[in-house]
Amino acid sequence: MSLPLATFSQESPKNQIAIWHDNDFLTLTDRYYSFGLGVDYTRKWKQGIFKNTREQIRFQLYQKAYTPDNLRTSSLRDMDRRYAGFLGLETSYTVATQDLFEAKLLLGIIGPNSGAGGFQRWYHKNIVQYVVPSWAEEMPNQFHTNLSLSYKTEWQLAPIPFGVSIVPTPSVTYGTKDIYAEMGGEIFFGRKSPIRKSMAYGQIGDLEREIYFSIHWNYRWVSRNVLFEQNLPGLIQEPNSHVKLTAYKFHHRFNKNEYRVGYYFVSSEAEGLGNIKYLQVSYARSF
Repeated sequence: MSLPLATFSQESPKNQIAIWHDNDFLTLTDRYYSFGLGVDYTRKWKQGIFKNTREQIRFQLYQKAYTPDNLRTSSLRDMDRRYAGFLGLETSYTVATQDLFEAKLLLGIIGPNSGAGGFQRWYHKNIVQYVVPSWAEEMPNQFHTNLSLSYKTEWQLAPIPFGVSIVPTPSVTYGTKDIYAEMGGEIFFGRKSPIRKSMAYGQIGDLEREIYFSIHWNYRWVSRNVLFEQNLPGLIQEPNSHVKLTAYKFHHRFNKNEYRVGYYFVSSEAEGLGNIKYLQVSYARSF
């Protein structure tokens, strides 16, 4: 005797909570972009603003730390950049059809009030028992805002189960913290849902299984990066106008669980600095 398929169906989730962590320690660098730690909450709207679309809102609270190459010194003469911590709250709104449009508003604090310096010192002293960064001459407290707009579309080259697709990812960001434009793309290999359903773009509401590998690249034209713009005399004052990013990522969605692992490589953000390498891991649960 067979049972109706509906017996095994699950209710479509409308909410999701995710936690993620970036760290360059495992890449044996521990410099520049040193770590990131965040939690996201996403809500899918049952009835959106526009017709025949999927719309959702996301709130992301995160903390990031930026450090010089030399962690042992307290003297500016031996630093290639200032310590900087950032605590941000980002709100994003996405509208998905066959394409995806996203708007983001970021509010945040740079400086000691971000808590990044205190957290990293505690972590290095008590957990990894590695060199405890001095966090001397940290950038002072200052409030910043950014607005970002992005667009994604998808070109499918081969169907699933071993699908291949390419997604252009242009975006622009303007604010007191950053001003830049990006042009890039991502190529996916494996079982990935269309844009309006895929975890690749943070879309929730579907339980269709996804398991894929991707290669991501971006070319960024930078006009402002306040982390360098407000450095003290003798340190780097201007960011590089061109920055390249490459990432290799593995994603898996099984039922209401999502798992992500990514390795990121960023070219030098300013003259005299080296490249940035870090690993990102995240887990999300829909409900």
